[in-house]
Amino acid sequence: DKGLSMSAISLETQSPTTTPTGSPQSNLIQVTPTIDGNVLPLRGNMFEIAAKKKALRIVRLHVVATNGSRKTQVEIWTKIGGYSGFESKPKKWTLLHKESVRGKGPGELIALKAFNCPIDINPRQKQAFYISAKNTLLLNTFSTSRKDKTVRNKHLVIYRGVALLSRFGKQSKNYLWNGGIDIISNFSESNCSWQASQTSGTNQNKMKRVKVKRNKTRNMGKAKRKRSQKTNKKTVNTMRKR
Repeated sequence: DKGLSMSAISLETQSPTTTPTGSPQSNLIQVTPTIDGNVLPLRGNMFEIAAKKKALRIVRLHVVATNGSRKTQVEIWTKIGGYSGFESKPKKWTLLHKESVRGKGPGELIALKAFNCPIDINPRQKQAFYISAKNTLLLNTFSTSRKDKTVRNKHLVIYRGVALLSRFGKQSKNYLWNGGIDIISNFSESNCSWQASQTSGTNQNKMKRVKVKRNKTRNMGKAKRKRSQKTNKKTVNTMRKR
């Protein structure tokens, strides 16, 4: 096994149509693991990406798949944090993107469409991804070497993950995802980012839970007061009868 490396290529000459609106084109970087190892076709891969010292925005992914004459649907799922313990729990993941593509074979990147809402990863935070294909087999690299545990550059770290034999099914360890990532390292905050929507949703859920608890407490208090009033009335009536 010759190991894995990563090349960071600035896409300054890329067509502006592939760059998300409002994002400076010169900040778009494509990060592509270069594979020289045991490449195997499997149904999908779960792995983690961590930002280094600066926050980064993921705007698009590229996949590598076996050569096929027919198109197949590729799904990209994601969640905040790691994937461990959630490999077979689709309800814990968010379906970020799906698209029909045609595989080109080993080493040939297939550029997916840019995400409607990009993913923002804070410094030293991990984001889990699950990339799955319905028919075409996605290519992964098998390696147990310690040096292949991560692939990194100055912006991010891609961790070796697991390959999946079926959708959210049985997993096989020590597989590195084959593909590419388009990121923006300098960007302004956006209400459209997946991270922002998840944070907003979490806060809303917390507010709902607090509100429910308060209502329950109020209702319990009202019920106690009613019971107390009934008891007092009974006592007064009993005393009058005597």
